[in-house]
Amino acid sequence: MTLSPSKIKVPVFSKTVKVSTKGQFVIPVEVRNCLQLRGGDKILVTLNSNNEVVVNHS
Repeated sequence: MTLSPSKIKVPVFSKTVKVSTKGQFVIPVEVRNCLQLRGGDKILVTLNSNNEVVVNHS
């Protein structure tokens, strides 16, 4: 069985961030730039079955 590169999950970026007492955290600038996020944009935050948080630009 051969997996195509798109089927292999390899983190492109990883950084630890702190959650505030209000439950907020800052998305690192590297991720914001990669997703082309700007102030006022909406994002989709998903918790998958592996307890991983996935963020998508919606």
